[in-house]
Amino acid sequence: MQALNHLIDAADALLPPLSSDEAWLKSVELVEKAGGNALNVVEIERTTGIPIWFRSSMKTQWLEDYFAQGFISSDPLILSACQGHLTTRMVNGRVQGFDHTSERARACSDQMTSWGYQTLDYHVYATSNEQTFKGLAISHGYDRPKPSTDEKLV
Repeated sequence: MQALNHLIDAADALLPPLSSDEAWLKSVELVEKAGGNALNVVEIERTTGIPIWFRSSMKTQWLEDYFAQGFISSDPLILSACQGHLTTRMVNGRVQGFDHTSERARACSDQMTSWGYQTLDYHVYATSNEQTFKGLAISHGYDRPKPSTDEKLV
């Protein structure tokens, strides 16, 4: 019943004509109201895993670190989607049934967790272009500050 109430709230919030920025802010608000701590939407090229565009409500400093370290090419959620998985759940940095194929993928997962993104549910959707797919990720987890530079990520 609670899920139905969330869907009704979402429909009510998103039914009026909204600009894309207003719709994004409403979507982030709905995710937070349901207990999530971040929303990500991306369009990915199927064969390369390269994003065409993305939008995220994750912490700006984490996103800067993510892109600076080149994690986009080793993100386990994106890699899983490129292998054909339509839904993927990452819990505490690990994806059940999907082997992180590299040290970089494990580092990406570990750092996501250290930033407070404990559980991410990733859903893949078709686009009108068969060469791409859209991904929607909702993060649930506690909001914990990033470790100081003296602390080791675990």
